[in-house]
Amino acid sequence: MTFKKRSVMAWFLDGFSTAEIAEAMSLGQAAVLQNLSRARRTLKQKLRLTDQSQPR
Repeated sequence: MTFKKRSVMAWFLDGFSTAEIAEAMSLGQAAVLQNLSRARRTLKQKLRLTDQSQPR
């Protein structure tokens, strides 16, 4: 997982809104949502909670 995805996930789990994360990291809110989605998908795959053959 990249540093950006990890950071977005950590901030989100600490209770920050996506708007707050976007402002703090100088990203657009859409970029924060995309990184959060990718971080969740990566985490699920690493924990083997999803079928990795599913389309992305």
